[in-house]
This record gives sequence, C-alpha cells and structure tokens, in this order.
Amino acid sequence: MTPMQKEEKHSINSPILHCNWKECEINIIDTPGYADFIRDTIPALVASETVLIVISAMNGIRVNTRKHWDLACQKGLGKIIVVTKVDGENINFHALLESIRNTFGNTCVPLNLPVGTGHDFRDVVNLLALPSPLQDGVAGDAHARHDALIETIVSADDALMEQYLGGKELDSAALQSCFVRAVAGGSVIPVLCCSNKRVDHRNY
Repeated sequence: MTPMQKEEKHSINSPILHCNWKECEINIIDTPGYADFIRDTIPALVASETVLIVISAMNGIRVNTRKHWDLACQKGLGKIIVVTKVDGENINFHALLESIRNTFGNTCVPLNLPVGTGHDFRDVVNLLALPSPLQDGVAGDAHARHDALIETIVSADDALMEQYLGGKELDSAALQSCFVRAVAGGSVIPVLCCSNKRVDHRNY
C-alpha cells in the first residue's frame, strides 16, 4: 500500500495476498472499497470463489456495500460479511446485525459474537462450537444465536435437518461439511466481528 493509500485509509487497486491454511493455498484479493474505484472489483470477482463484504461497525452499511453485494450476487459467489472496528466508540453490534439482516436477508447469521463492546472488546466467542462455560461479557444471547446458526446451516441438507428436528445429536464433521457447502451455495451468509487491535489471538 502506498503512502497516499495509507493516509486516505483505502486502497485504489487490487493487490493479492497469498497464505496457507492446513493443506489449502488461499489467495486474497483486496479490492478497493471506495466508490470511485469500484470498477476494479469486477475483474477480481471473476477470479474469486468467495467474497468478504467488509462493514465498519462505526459506519454501518453504505451505498458501496450494497453495490459490492449486488456484484457478488450477480456472479453467484459465496459471501461472508466481516464487521470490523467493533472496538470503536458507541458500537451497537446487535443493532448493526439486525440492519444487515434487514438489508441482505435472514440467511445472514453471526458466526461469532464479541466479548465486550467498544473499548471493552477483548475477544470473540465461536457460535458454531459454543464453549462452555461462556466468558463473561458475551454480547447478547449466545445460546439463541447458536441455535439460529445451526438451524440455518442444516436447512441446506435434508438429512441433517431431519436429524436436528428429531432431536438427534449432529455429527460435527457432517455439520462442518454442510456449513462449507451452504456458504459456497449462498444459503448461509456468516457474519464475523473482529478488531485488529483488541483481541487475544491465543483463543483462536
């Protein structure tokens, strides 16, 4: 990123970052979020499988957020929403989450919840594999959010849905596999919250 881009706090082109996770090589294309450079997003989508829609917890959903969402839908790509800056002042994560669901649909479900908000934010809790006991300060009803997440995931698989409705314990590997397929197919849109400043990475 050039000094000018750092000063303006947004990119004007689409650099590529390469990283490895387990046995997978991941290529991340950082497209410009600024409206004047949205044309650079289109060729990046051609080479992509999944799109991360980044929303600032301080600014909420913007016009350009909707434009990027529409472009991803037109290409039939899986989508993940990432809510950044949850350590900012006067943050209401759950109000923003409801705004996201009202704008983009009820298939947008949180995959994690913040532990503490604003300057008290210090960690996230994984709703797919909900820990017990929960940390103090988890925002909102984690158990209800966990149930909603599981219901949304299993709705993409008739066999898992039948097991779930029958009260049977779900196999974690089967649930994980269904989750991956559901995200790729667009029937589940995970919502993640994060901060690049206030988090204990030892808990990941």
